[in-house]
Amino acid sequence: MLGDGPRIPASDFLIGALSASEADERLAPFTLLRAGMAEQSLDPKAFSPGIGRIAALVFGEAYSKAKAVEELRLGLPRAADGGLALRFRFLGAEVSALGEAILQSDAGGNWLIEHFELDRDALSLPRQRVEDWEPPLAFYP
Repeated sequence: MLGDGPRIPASDFLIGALSASEADERLAPFTLLRAGMAEQSLDPKAFSPGIGRIAALVFGEAYSKAKAVEELRLGLPRAADGGLALRFRFLGAEVSALGEAILQSDAGGNWLIEHFELDRDALSLPRQRVEDWEPPLAFYP
C-alpha cells in the first residue's frame, strides 16, 4: 500500500489528466470509436443523428488508411453547455493522433458525440515527437 497521501492521476503529456472511461457511462461512444478504429471504419452510432454522416464524410477516408491503433486515451471531461467536452488521443506503435469531442445526451439519456475533431493526417503519417527531449543527466551536484 502506498499510503493515504494525495493521489497523482494518470496523465498524458498532450491531453492532460486521463479519465477512467470504463467508469463513466457518458463516455460510451468512445467504445464504438475504439472498436471502429480496429475495423478502420467510423461507427455512426457513436454520433448524434446527422453528425455521424458528416463525421464519416470528413474522417472516413483517414480512418480507412489509419495505421494500427492500440490505445485510445480519454482526457477528463469538462462541463460544456449542458454537455461534456474532452480531448482524446489514438496511440499505436506508429500513430499518435489528437482529437477533441463534445458530447450531449439525447432525449433518452444516451450520450452521443455532437462535435468531433481529429488530426486526420496523423492517423496515417509516421509518428513523430512533438519536440526533442533530453532527460536531465545532472542528478548530482
